[in-house]
Amino acid sequence: MIADSTAQTAPDSTTDSVTLVRLSPTEWRVSDPRASAHDAASLLGFIEARGGSFEVTVLNQGVASYTASDLDGALALFASKRDSRRLSPNVGGTSRSAMR
Repeated sequence: MIADSTAQTAPDSTTDSVTLVRLSPTEWRVSDPRASAHDAASLLGFIEARGGSFEVTVLNQGVASYTASDLDGALALFASKRDSRRLSPNVGGTSRSAMR
């Protein structure tokens, strides 16, 4: 599951698909692939490996922090906290900045 650059969780009955980008050997950015990478709403949060656990920062109408025992558990937090209202009306289309 941990990739050097980008990985995507497989959609199943319990989680939605998210994009996981490795920023360093111990840090990942989590994004919503339904939004343009240029749309701030695509950023869901961050995961950082610390010792034997994963510190999770979820951006959803504020900032919340959680701890998970493994990477899959950390990703599950994003599925349970994701708010589709954050997405702009142009989801799946061109970003507003690219239209200029």
